[in-house]
Amino acid sequence: MIDLRRLVCLICILTQTSLLQQGRVSAFQSHSPPFRIPSLTVAGWDRNTLQLSQRSGNYENKKISKGWTGGGRKIRLVCHSDETDGDSEKPLPGMPTILPTAIFITASVAYWYLLVFGAAAHQGGLWVPDFVPLVPGWPPSDADLAPAIEDSVHFFYISDALDVLSPKTGGIGEQPPVLRLAFFNLAEAWVFAFLPILLADRKKLPLPVVLVTWLGALGLTNAFLMPYFAFREIFNSDNKDKGFDKNPLLSKAFGTVASIVVGWAVFQTGTEFNLEKLEEFGNLVVSDRTYLAFAVDLVIFSLTQYFLLTQDSTSQKPIYAVPFVGLIVKLFD
Repeated sequence: MIDLRRLVCLICILTQTSLLQQGRVSAFQSHSPPFRIPSLTVAGWDRNTLQLSQRSGNYENKKISKGWTGGGRKIRLVCHSDETDGDSEKPLPGMPTILPTAIFITASVAYWYLLVFGAAAHQGGLWVPDFVPLVPGWPPSDADLAPAIEDSVHFFYISDALDVLSPKTGGIGEQPPVLRLAFFNLAEAWVFAFLPILLADRKKLPLPVVLVTWLGALGLTNAFLMPYFAFREIFNSDNKDKGFDKNPLLSKAFGTVASIVVGWAVFQTGTEFNLEKLEEFGNLVVSDRTYLAFAVDLVIFSLTQYFLLTQDSTSQKPIYAVPFVGLIVKLFD
């Protein structure tokens, strides 16, 4: 005589298997996580009555595994995915990566509002933090811009070198404070050295945009770089190619120039450094928005360098995380 309970259970198993093989299980037609059908308990089931294990089907990249064992009273039907759990959390194609995009947009807005137009915002009655100097004012006076103009005359120490090579042409005026000039040229050399990497980046924006950004950054540093990286994340989010296509000659040329400039800045600072000059420079940073911006620039450059160089999945070295030095090493690799 047929055991009615066994017959009912067998019909349930065959029905569920048929539905899975025909692709009618709705759980596989969505992006919902894999599901588990509750176990069926059959009283009095014999351990060796039914033993079956099989794998079949691929519904939207999700493999189905059905297994029944007679090792007890439970019959399980389980589906699982061959994909890792992390894959299910990847952003959809065409969607920007939220965190980097948000950081770059926030940095862009804050830089322009506080460090470029801080005095104008304060004059217009807008809130500006107390730690942001209001010098240069709005509109900036010649006296306010004098330190930056003096340092610009000594951009990359070119005028100093020309003065040494051609002393008869006349002097270049009073020499700016050594530490201030070194600080200025370090920031400029760092921006300068970014160009080969920006050009090699496979996620870069169109060439004219890259060049305009770089030229603007030589004058206003991160006021141009931060918006560039924000738009890079927004418009090229679906580009998963994270390698670099460096021009070896261009990279080494820029790396050499930047290294010479910073090397001379360090040497000159080291030979003429004293605590009085350090205190004088510290007072300038907290009282002049231009040099506060340069101080902020060095921090942002360090983080941006790390972010950009880690985009190259083909070559990773711990030294790439060292500010400025890592960028130069990358240019010579």
